[in-house]
Amino acid sequence: MPVIFLIVGIFLGQDIANLNNIINGGTVIEEPVLHQTSLMLDFGNGDIRTYHNLELELAVTVLEQLEYVADQNNLEFLTEINTSKVISINNVANNAALDRGWQYWVNNVAWHSAPVDQQIYVGDVVEWKYTKNQ
Repeated sequence: MPVIFLIVGIFLGQDIANLNNIINGGTVIEEPVLHQTSLMLDFGNGDIRTYHNLELELAVTVLEQLEYVADQNNLEFLTEINTSKVISINNVANNAALDRGWQYWVNNVAWHSAPVDQQIYVGDVVEWKYTKNQ
């Protein structure tokens, strides 16, 4: 009798272990690992917009975060083709004559690398500011 319980237990254990497989038609669906970040856009004219608890995949860049927020909130932005430097957000464009443009900070630290090269991590706060060039 104990042998029967052992055999039945093994088969039940196999079915429970493969339940995800059975439910999904034999394919295991892996969920992406997400982390939360925040983004602030300061247009330099009193218009400041914040986006909190953005759930993005790991190894996201500053530019990818901006693309995500723009897509989710119907914002437009333009970048230079060769450098990926942001030149305009919602029709507020860099202005060489006024020496003003879009610059970004990660956790209150100014960065001068291309936003496509700068990765952000769990809990990071990215600020884009239209300000006097530094």
